Amino acid sequence: MTQSDLKSFNYDEFAKDLATQAGDVIPEDIDKQDGKFIVEIIYRFCKMAGEALVNEENSKLNAQEASLITQFIGEWIFHKTVDIIRAQIDPQLREGILQKVAFTVFDIAKKAIEKGLPQEQLITLVESHVKKCFQKAMEDLEAKGILSDEE
Repeated sequence: MTQSDLKSFNYDEFAKDLATQAGDVIPEDIDKQDGKFIVEIIYRFCKMAGEALVNEENSKLNAQEASLITQFIGEWIFHKTVDIIRAQIDPQLREGILQKVAFTVFDIAKKAIEKGLPQEQLITLVESHVKKCFQKAMEDLEAKGILSDEE
């Protein structure tokens, strides 16, 4: 596949679709305002990632690979946003934590795809890095006295 194939990736529509799907499966214990936040953050981060992938000079990715990376971001942002909301982390801190998660997924998935890793390995690798990134973000907040150990 070619760079021109990558240009056919409609990241805005894909991001809207992922956000809509997320809105349909928000857990019942998440209130309406937080549910709206989940949908909006997934849309913004997925659109941003898709746009970056499509506009990257000399990219080796195709449209399918770009959509896979974007989908990973949507899925992980969904799960980690639910975790953050359930942990009652201050809304002002949420986006910064989620940005780190989104960047980690973007970076690790992109590198793994470019190296030709099989999808099973890719999924495991991304999950491992997301867990480390999220744990570090929580530890950083604890070290700053923003979160308690229980939180």
